[in-house]
Amino acid sequence: MGRFTFLLCVLLACPSAGFAQNFALSLDANSASGDQSVLSANTSANQSVSIQVFGTGLTDAKAVNLRFEFDASQVTYGSFTAGNALPSAQALPTQGTGFVEVGIASFGGGSATASRGMLGTIQFRTTAGFSGASIRLVRGELVRGLGNQSIVIMPNLTLSLSAGLSPDFDGNGEVDFKDFVLFAGAFGARRGDNRFEARFDLDSSGDIGFGDFVEFAGAFGRRSGNGGDGGVSGSGGDVGGSVDVRSPDLIVESPSVSANTLTPGQSFTLNATVRNAGNAASAGTTLRYYQSSDASISTTDTSVGEDNISRLSASAMSAESIRLTASSNAGTYYYGACVASVSGESNTNNNCSTGVRVTVTPPAGKIYFTNFGTGKIFRANLDGSNYEELIVGRGALWPIAIDTRRDKMYWVDLSDRSSEHGGPYVYRANLDGSNIERIVAAGGNELALDVDRGKIYYQRGNWNSIHRANLDGSNIQSLGISSQYFALDVARGKIYWTEPASNVSRGKLWRANLDGSVRELLFDSPRDGNDNIYGRGLEGIGVDVGR
Repeated sequence: MGRFTFLLCVLLACPSAGFAQNFALSLDANSASGDQSVLSANTSANQSVSIQVFGTGLTDAKAVNLRFEFDASQVTYGSFTAGNALPSAQALPTQGTGFVEVGIASFGGGSATASRGMLGTIQFRTTAGFSGASIRLVRGELVRGLGNQSIVIMPNLTLSLSAGLSPDFDGNGEVDFKDFVLFAGAFGARRGDNRFEARFDLDSSGDIGFGDFVEFAGAFGRRSGNGGDGGVSGSGGDVGGSVDVRSPDLIVESPSVSANTLTPGQSFTLNATVRNAGNAASAGTTLRYYQSSDASISTTDTSVGEDNISRLSASAMSAESIRLTASSNAGTYYYGACVASVSGESNTNNNCSTGVRVTVTPPAGKIYFTNFGTGKIFRANLDGSNYEELIVGRGALWPIAIDTRRDKMYWVDLSDRSSEHGGPYVYRANLDGSNIERIVAAGGNELALDVDRGKIYYQRGNWNSIHRANLDGSNIQSLGISSQYFALDVARGKIYWTEPASNVSRGKLWRANLDGSVRELLFDSPRDGNDNIYGRGLEGIGVDVGR
């Protein structure tokens, strides 16, 4: 966020941003009082363009922050004048190449009393090389209430600027009686009417009225510059140099997701709308969806899918969506879309939407444990809540290990002595207790998993010989190690185990590679006259593998 948000948070103690549907923004290029929602205007090089910004859901608002993005080669930021939606409001802009952030705050402790109002008027100026541009309001943040609740929305509102329209409606190079007949046929039409055509709205007011007639009358009888004499200046201004070029202009707007907070691998829907903001039909094209690390979506981001877009007439829209899967890694991601440009498109710099933020959080953790006497397996949340019995009456169960990657649990049923060596078996089931399977003959006190390599480690036989196998019980291997207690460090490829006291040692600590090779004696304490304080020597073991 720009320096406005830093200052605002110092004054108001901003909390974390959230989302709400009641806060909304709109733009209006019509300078008349009220919000006419005019999202297009005709202008020329080196001209000032004023845009009114309105908000709804403003009740009790203390401050609003707006981010505009634009093509700096076509327009530059000029100024912002705060409106009356926030009492005693002051504006603080932060500029950068191709964007400006404007913070508006109510000074003196006041807040908005009306739900709707004008936040202010922002001015831009077209450059000397202006040929057409879009100004996008991509982000809005509102701070309200006693708790300074922060609400963030991504409106992706686009105002299209076109090079000035010519009153030479039939393009014959002269503003004449034929053009007058065409203009008269559209006179009185308003935006949304069947008779309305933007080419007759010379003052971009949203209706074809007296203002447009004044401009047309000033140019009547003159050549437009399309007929060869370079245009004529007069009381109506310089009419020459522009032709009513009909061209499509595809934009992607209103991106949204079915859920903003997801768990790893969770499915969700990404929505976007393709709109033809131009004055001519567009050919069919392709909409591509992207995942990004920030809110700025471009074709260099990671592509996650695509849709075909049919031909769109002028002002027509096509609502699209795709089913996606959240990343397997927790974090913050942004999703959006870009439409491939079409032949004759007037502006190819506005073909991508902004990004919608998605937060991937790990699922709530669970603890699994066994009851030796009842043969039950339980699970609960990590704080002990939501207690469940998953498996009942399976004998004397101990120990247990969990594979969250494959949604499996493993345990030893000490009461099942049907194996060839008279020992128990390792069992496994889904994490909800379903689909119980007997895997491999085992025994002993320890059970461990190497989920990366797909291995299970366990003891077998009366001498607690450590074995390993595939997670389905196949490919059994003896490590040639005997111990009641062992632990794995799978990241470093090591197994640790203890050797109990003997007639020459109080106990030893060993390690080896996970296949039992390259054994190392890490600790040995020979016996002396104080053996009684050591009891049975080394037994239980645990490894802190680091963070």
